[in-house]
Amino acid sequence: MSVKKQKTTLSVVIVEDHNDVLYHIYRAIGSKRLPFSDGTMIHFDSHPDLMIPKTLNAEKIYEKEHVLNSLSIENWIMPALYAGHFSTVVW
Repeated sequence: MSVKKQKTTLSVVIVEDHNDVLYHIYRAIGSKRLPFSDGTMIHFDSHPDLMIPKTLNAEKIYEKEHVLNSLSIENWIMPALYAGHFSTVVW
């Protein structure tokens, strides 16, 4: 007997500050709507948002509150890449 895998839905979230989207990505990972690692990000923007936060401590990359508090609008993608949540970014 085969078990059908149920489809999960992923909500669309619109945010003003680009870095606010990482909170919603973490929620989707935590609720198993996105994989924990090796995801692909498709990023539509006129600038890359790929800077590295100055206050980010690499040893705390898996501490959600530390990461979220270190972010600003131009540097939210690299921490997610460094943590392994995404392995590919299409910009």
